Amino acid sequence: MTGDFAMVRVRTRLANDGKTHSDCTLVTTLLDKDGKVIQTAEGKQDLAAGSDLEVVQQIALRNFTLWSVENPYLYKVRSVVQEQGRVVDEYETPVGSGTPFSTRTADSC
Repeated sequence: MTGDFAMVRVRTRLANDGKTHSDCTLVTTLLDKDGKVIQTAEGKQDLAAGSDLEVVQQIALRNFTLWSVENPYLYKVRSVVQEQGRVVDEYETPVGSGTPFSTRTADSC
C-alpha cells in the first residue's frame, strides 16, 4: 500500500551538557529502507550552557509506503548534530508510516 503525501514531523531533543554556550546545526535526514535520501531538513540552534531544547522539523514525504504486518516497510530518520562543521552526535531511528518520528536526545551540542 502507498500513500500520496504526508508531512513528517520530527521532534529531536538537543542537550548542551557543556559549560559554555554552543551554536550547533541539526541536520535531519529521512531515508528509505535502502538508505536512499528522501528529504533533509537543517536548522541552526543556539544553546546556553547546561540547557536543552526540543527542535521540531517538518519533512515532506511523497508516494510513501505504508507499514503493515504483510509489508513491514521501515524508513530511517538520521539526526546529526554539528558544531563548527564537525559532527558531535549522530543517531538513526527506524520508523514506519504511522509511527511518531521522534528521535532521542543528542548527547552533546
